[in-house]
Amino acid sequence: MPNVQIQQLYEYERFPESRVNVLTLVLYFPFGILLFLLRLVFVFLPVYIATFILNDAPFVEQILRRLLYIALGITSKVEKSEKLNRGAIYISNYASPFDHLVLISEAECQGVSKKKFRPLLAKVFGTNGPTINPNNLESTRKEINDYLSYEQKSSLLIQPEGKMTNGMTLIKFKLWPFNVCTKVYPVVIKINRPIVNCSLSTITSNIWSDAFYYMFSLKTEYKVKVLPPVEKKGMTDDEFAEEVRKQMAAALKVSLVDYTASDLEEYEKRYLADLERNSASQHHSSSGGNAVAQPSPLMQTMAHQVKDILPLVPLKVIYKDLVKTRSVDLTVANILDGHVFYIPETQPASSSSMSPSAVKASSSVNFLPSSSPSTSKETVVLSQSISPSSFGKSASDRMKSFQERKNQLIENARKRYIEKHGLENSLKD
Repeated sequence: MPNVQIQQLYEYERFPESRVNVLTLVLYFPFGILLFLLRLVFVFLPVYIATFILNDAPFVEQILRRLLYIALGITSKVEKSEKLNRGAIYISNYASPFDHLVLISEAECQGVSKKKFRPLLAKVFGTNGPTINPNNLESTRKEINDYLSYEQKSSLLIQPEGKMTNGMTLIKFKLWPFNVCTKVYPVVIKINRPIVNCSLSTITSNIWSDAFYYMFSLKTEYKVKVLPPVEKKGMTDDEFAEEVRKQMAAALKVSLVDYTASDLEEYEKRYLADLERNSASQHHSSSGGNAVAQPSPLMQTMAHQVKDILPLVPLKVIYKDLVKTRSVDLTVANILDGHVFYIPETQPASSSSMSPSAVKASSSVNFLPSSSPSTSKETVVLSQSISPSSFGKSASDRMKSFQERKNQLIENARKRYIEKHGLENSLKD
């Protein structure tokens, strides 16, 4: 997937904004709340309490794990591309907060951890593997070998992405697993939620809020596919990691990006800082305070670039969407596609009131025309003409649809700009 921006690797809303999704959610909501309460009170809380008081025995683990499946509404299916083997090392994509729970149920596959939990709770959730230190490869190699030798019936799960995304791509793998392992089994996980289109996680959520929506949803379907093993055979650590990543991406039908877990962590920090600054600004405005937190200079410049293109859109609305996208192109596309709701301003802001740096549009959108009240109808027609007929079921389908609509938006805007300024003849010359 070309030109994937880092902000596109996240979900920002739990429920996508569309009339169909809103109607479905309204109809499903009472049943979802009832289902959540039943699962929470009669299954989840008893299982959680039992991890404190019951002995660490295999049959106890299996019972609690099966009950946890019921509480979270999880169903799983393993495709028979490659048989799950005991005592193997599996490399999987980071698809959800509960990947370990699914894989331990299917293959006795415990995940590595950076800290220790209560033994029974860790075993039930599938995080009772060896405690690793990526900065000490010799110690990590010894921990893994000792674990596989001692726990002969257990396999080991490693998720080298290090950060969970929305499943649109595979980010760069951390290299330490491919330094300490010489043979791995790639595993790909696909997840679907029927009836209610609800995101597994968002950029601002935590495991408890994610667990709520697992219990709220009718069910969450996991499809697990084990690919043929990959051996190192003289490859460098980086080559070994890339070979595994390519095979997994092909099986998932997604693209590869060069972003790392560290890149995502930095983006999350910036996003949350902007979100906090925006919330503080709204709080001071509503309380009548004099000190109002201002958006960052970069956000102000980007907002005015969008304002130049769509002057009838209020700045507050533009700021709100820019906090999510951090991209002029994506925000313009969201507004024209009808994904951003707003009340048009009666008098667009004068360009003379904008700073010189804000008036200059970025090179990626400098061909877009400045809208005016007389062109608002054209904007509405354009928005309708490039809106998708349906919401894609998978992240890759949604991204493909977005790219097609964005290209159409750019082409339409270029034509309007040329016609408006009478550039047809000059272009021919």
